[in-house]
Amino acid sequence: PQYARATYQLPPHIDATKSSVAYGVGALPKINTELKTGDLVTKQRALCSLCDLVRNPEHVKNSVDSGVLVSLRDLLAHEDDTGRLKSTEGCVHTSSHALGRRAIIDQDCLVPLAKACADKGLSIRINAHGALDRSTQYPSSGAGALVENKIVQFLVDKIATDDDAVKEIALDTLYNVLRVDVAAALFAKAIPVLVVLLAGPPAIARKSARNISCISFDPVGKLE
Repeated sequence: PQYARATYQLPPHIDATKSSVAYGVGALPKINTELKTGDLVTKQRALCSLCDLVRNPEHVKNSVDSGVLVSLRDLLAHEDDTGRLKSTEGCVHTSSHALGRRAIIDQDCLVPLAKACADKGLSIRINAHGALDRSTQYPSSGAGALVENKIVQFLVDKIATDDDAVKEIALDTLYNVLRVDVAAALFAKAIPVLVVLLAGPPAIARKSARNISCISFDPVGKLE
């Protein structure tokens, strides 16, 4: 008799690059467990599934409550390029929600994100800067935390030297910081960097001018 030949191919509706997602509120706890596993492929699939979920702000609270953000924070320095890329992407999606931005600050993610801003991968740097920028939209806490953690000097250095796509985001972050603490930017010698960028592409020149204007409202900034 003829028997059907078994196949190892997955059904067409199953994505092999993502982990299977549990139903309802169990989805994110399961993903968080997979993020902590030692198997690289399992981590990568879990990260892909996570990014699909937290792209919807409705899932951000459950993600934070499940400890996913702490796992992402620990993966920001992972040796695998895909792991770092998807971890920063997860942070960007998390920072799209006010609760997520608050969690990024409270769960000490700002410094690891700042370190990711120096990654060799441009997409990783853009994601990391995006998460930082959104997190500083809480002026009194996010921007203040950047000052407290001495990240402003690093931010100014990236504005001076990085790719134009990164500079645009970093200039927005610096503007959020300036609304809280001009002194930190002055100490980081931000004005000479901003003046040079006035001759750059229109979007960068416009944001540089805005930041210089913000500095000039401060009495000490006027003297510079």
